[in-house]
Amino acid sequence: MNTLYLASFGDFVERIGELCELIYSKALALPMIVCLLGTGVLLTFRNKFKQVTKFPTAFKSTFGPTFKSIGASLKDYKFPLEKRMDVRDEKKAAESAVGVKSVSPFEAFSTAIAGTIGTGNVVGVTTAMVLGGPGAVFWMWISAFFGMMTSFAEKTLGVYFRKKTDDGKGLHGGPMFYIQNGLKCKWLAIVFCVGCVLASISMNMVQASTISATMNQGFNIPKWVTGIVVAVIIGLVILGGISRIGKVASYIVPFMAIYFVAMTLIIICMNIKQVPEAFGMIFKYAFNFKAGAGGLAGYGIALSMRQGFAKGVFSNEAGLGSSVIAHSASDTTEPVRQGMWGIVEVFVVTMVICTLTALVNLTTGVLDGLYEGASTVTDGAIIAQSAFSKALGVVGKVSYSIILPLFAFTTILSWSYYGEESMQFMLGKKSVIFFKIFYVGIIMLGSVITSNLAFQVADIFNFLMCIPNLVCLVGLSGLTVSIIQNYFQRKAGLNVEPMLSAYPEDNAELKKKLEDEERIKKQLAKDYEFIYEKPVVKRSIDDKLLTENAARVVIFTMLTFGVYGWIYIYNMIKWLAYERNDDCDIVLRFLSTFIPFYHVYWAFRAAVKIEKIAKSYGITELRYISSPLLFVYITNPLVGFAYLVNYMNRLYGDTKKIKQQREEEEAGQAAQNA
Repeated sequence: MNTLYLASFGDFVERIGELCELIYSKALALPMIVCLLGTGVLLTFRNKFKQVTKFPTAFKSTFGPTFKSIGASLKDYKFPLEKRMDVRDEKKAAESAVGVKSVSPFEAFSTAIAGTIGTGNVVGVTTAMVLGGPGAVFWMWISAFFGMMTSFAEKTLGVYFRKKTDDGKGLHGGPMFYIQNGLKCKWLAIVFCVGCVLASISMNMVQASTISATMNQGFNIPKWVTGIVVAVIIGLVILGGISRIGKVASYIVPFMAIYFVAMTLIIICMNIKQVPEAFGMIFKYAFNFKAGAGGLAGYGIALSMRQGFAKGVFSNEAGLGSSVIAHSASDTTEPVRQGMWGIVEVFVVTMVICTLTALVNLTTGVLDGLYEGASTVTDGAIIAQSAFSKALGVVGKVSYSIILPLFAFTTILSWSYYGEESMQFMLGKKSVIFFKIFYVGIIMLGSVITSNLAFQVADIFNFLMCIPNLVCLVGLSGLTVSIIQNYFQRKAGLNVEPMLSAYPEDNAELKKKLEDEERIKKQLAKDYEFIYEKPVVKRSIDDKLLTENAARVVIFTMLTFGVYGWIYIYNMIKWLAYERNDDCDIVLRFLSTFIPFYHVYWAFRAAVKIEKIAKSYGITELRYISSPLLFVYITNPLVGFAYLVNYMNRLYGDTKKIKQQREEEEAGQAAQNA
């Protein structure tokens, strides 16, 4: 009886999935793709291809400050709290000390990237290539090109229309805010929120199912055990709100991205001779109206375009509006500056992550059998896993079993915040705790069921999010152009009124904040001009390794972990180049591929510790080390950490000493004048 009941329930679920797939494929898919692409084209032409002409500026304004050296951070990045107190009254200084519950631009970017980079960037790309041929990758690039402008516009509007929370200690925003306050259409904002809440639940179940299935296949861990563990971890994180989500995402995303990029680059380098052919296939089959020579029957240009655009859109989420919610919580003052993170976000997700996945699939030859008709396996997850296993053996299988759950975990994390904000917009703050409890509970259900139904339902919910957002982006495209032009006019030195917020009182407050920051910046430049002239500081700010310390660092590196580091790097190169055979020791394979990336992870951990020390000195938003010191981290993180802390201590000590001397001289001069 129970068996019959379960079989009937399984048939019911399968029928629901087939119905959702039919509705989406026949009625929603094409209009959605046309609207997304059309909006991107419109915004691109109205903004005169800003995603191209301003891409260097976007990269410099986003990742540029992140990679500045400690000296540069002292000179012209964020400003010590004590300096803010010089130009703000005591009340505002006290409020600043309490702190607004927002996140840094990088943490907002990491949260958005965490929600964007999911299993679709590995499995989805592979599926697109299975169904649409290698040419689908080309059309993914096209969708990303226009998607960068769409993402730029929606993030800019998100920050422009965001509001403070009721307690005044937080920031929240998203498409629902600029739909309601910009387009003046609250019911459409409610439609978006309903779609976002439902999409967050379905995305939760999809990713939970992926994590449990991957851990079960890779490490034989029962699905229900994985579900409980993931639910507990997610619950602990999301109870801390956007601040904790952003912090966790900023820790996981860099490691996740570096690990994935490193593994894929190793596989591509192992098959370097096939790379030109792989790119040739991408371009050839992007415009292939007829069947290919290798048995690519049916892979015409229409099918290739459809799969490429569909998977491209869902790989970067440009136009869906979900990632706008995370970016709106950033503590940035300039809407356009946060919008530039949107350009970089789409570039990283599609142009980098998805392209690397495609090259791995093509260079390893895992799709050859399918294209030639010798294989019937069309499951993107199985094919992607076989690509890693074929190239790296057990190490590849283990790496895949690490990468995919990480992608899925961070996606669950980010979508929890998207659903939470949408629920709060509709039903108020009291509804959030019930949503969080339900969201955590649904993870355990998702971990033990198939992800097919959730995927099919998610497509329909994404449509509910997408259309209201795109309608508003088109309707407010003129305002977007004005905000972007206003920013670059001010950067060019023109005296125009800043457009920082849609609300006059907030715009006045942000304008005052901008003026304060410019005054503080000039004051700091004057305060530090003496110490900047010291060779030890000037050369560090100019991103050059100190000559007097270079030899010492190299010696320390070679005497400690550096010796071992050079040995396993040599073993890795030797194995990749000469010793790839069945008799190669599994342990050597694992050590020679995993340990270098573990050292990079160690470097990131050390950088976080430096950030905490820097904050105690009044230096904020310091996260990554400068490029000339990167090799110190990779070869010997302990020595690199000690060296940087020592340097920062000396720099801060010299600064305080010079400042004290100046104050004494000014006091003496004042006494003489009296």
